Amino acid sequence: MDKDTNQYGTEPADLKLLAIRLSRKIWIVIVVALWGGMLFGAGYFIKHVVMAPEPQYKTDSLLYVDFVEDEDLDGKPKYYTYNEAGWAGFVKTDTILDKAIPHLTNPLLKEELRASVEAKVDSDYRFVELTVTHPKAVVALDIAHAMEQAFTEFAGEMQEIEQIRVMTRATEPQRVLIDTHTWRAALWGMILASVALILFILVKEVLNDAIYVPLTFEKRYGIPMLGAIVEKGDSNLVQITHNLDYLRRGQHLALVSIRGNSRIDTIDAPLARLAKEVLDIDAVYTPIQYPEQMEDIRTFDGVILEVPAGIKNGALIEDTLSMLKKHDCSVVAALLTHADAGLLRAYYFGMKG
Repeated sequence: MDKDTNQYGTEPADLKLLAIRLSRKIWIVIVVALWGGMLFGAGYFIKHVVMAPEPQYKTDSLLYVDFVEDEDLDGKPKYYTYNEAGWAGFVKTDTILDKAIPHLTNPLLKEELRASVEAKVDSDYRFVELTVTHPKAVVALDIAHAMEQAFTEFAGEMQEIEQIRVMTRATEPQRVLIDTHTWRAALWGMILASVALILFILVKEVLNDAIYVPLTFEKRYGIPMLGAIVEKGDSNLVQITHNLDYLRRGQHLALVSIRGNSRIDTIDAPLARLAKEVLDIDAVYTPIQYPEQMEDIRTFDGVILEVPAGIKNGALIEDTLSMLKKHDCSVVAALLTHADAGLLRAYYFGMKG
């Protein structure tokens, strides 16, 4: 193995392979998205509908404020005004609430009255919108009429105001509808769940050092691959044997597996038969688990490295290559085994895997 051609961890990202692998997991994304939508939607529905507070009733009044006219330094008329923050504060002051309480048909505590009223203005500060919200419709209407009376009395105490007129009196309160947005919550749940899963898959793929196609191995380690033995389907043995005949150049080669759990002829008898009967090379122990076998491996002119596809074995490959290099064992080529035939078709021929 040439040190300069080893690009492990630095080879360009194979976006085509990544896209194919993601497309084969799209069903997982769809399932997770549906579950995310159901969970978000159900949680939102329970919180905002099932466990929603008691219904509220709202009524509105429109007040018109006549401010006192004054003159500025140039003699031009000007008017006093209160902005929205001013009216929002006035409507909850004791000064106004104390005037409203005597006009209530249904007696209320001042704090309950304070929590029920709001006031705001638009661009014209002379128009004040008084809003009353209460769990009981009859009480909401009673509060609104009492507040209207309180504002007219309040005007007499303010030197900046000539009078406050009720332009539109409060009428029958309307129930405040709960805007649940359950479907929107479910949609956001689907989006967030699918995005989170895709990011997780992408990170996992970035950290994945498994070999799926021969081209990845060649780019990463600079070692040619004879081809791929597929797990299910017919392997292109003609291509593999032709490549081996060219690379062998009359050398006595051995097939070395990187799997460090047993003898190759014990753990994978078909592969051992392939090595002997088809490739006409010997299958030997893996040097990682059985380093004493290096003495046997050194008797060969070179080795063919057997790499199982789809297994996270980057460190194991590195260790095997390093050990072979230390013992001056030439790695002539590699052979990908247990490959996914559908993935190979999609990657090399653009056919559906």
